[in-house]
Amino acid sequence: MQKKIVIINSHPDEKSFNYALSESYIIGARSSGAEIKVIDLYKLKFEPFFRGIEHENIIEDDIKESQLLLKWADHIVFFYPIWWATIPALLKSFLERVLVPGFSQENARKDREFLQWHELLSGKTARLIATMDSPPLYYILKVKQPSFYTMKDIFKFCGINKIKKTYLGSVKMSDEHQRKLWLDKLKEMGKQYK
Repeated sequence: MQKKIVIINSHPDEKSFNYALSESYIIGARSSGAEIKVIDLYKLKFEPFFRGIEHENIIEDDIKESQLLLKWADHIVFFYPIWWATIPALLKSFLERVLVPGFSQENARKDREFLQWHELLSGKTARLIATMDSPPLYYILKVKQPSFYTMKDIFKFCGINKIKKTYLGSVKMSDEHQRKLWLDKLKEMGKQYK
């Protein structure tokens, strides 16, 4: 069966190494027969601020289209840089606007102040691919990888429980040879739908 993958580019510069990594992944995945759709966050037009569930939130066309793509996907791959120890603000805004009640989860019942919900994106998998200027081991052991735990907790509400991560760094200190190794690695990951 053909794998349906959505790539979410979260870097605002399409000339970035982050973007080149996503292109390499796409080449690998397509060579293995996957169907790919891409969401470039910096190209979308949407109000970045979620106003809360008690307020009306207009759902723009780009958000509606993104929701359709996320529903369609079997696997979602996020590409983003680690900035100030976590995901870029644009990615967080996008998730707040897209993963709203009624789309990603819906309330089931409230029991003694505890809200229970139905997860509406169950069965999907995700891969987080993050670049950083620090070495990944430092980010994992010293900084405690808050970007991963933020994304994991967000997806938990939606039913996306199979989440893998790949950290690449230090990008700032890397040379052309190291970057080629990373690009080749991402192409192989794409071939295996990882």
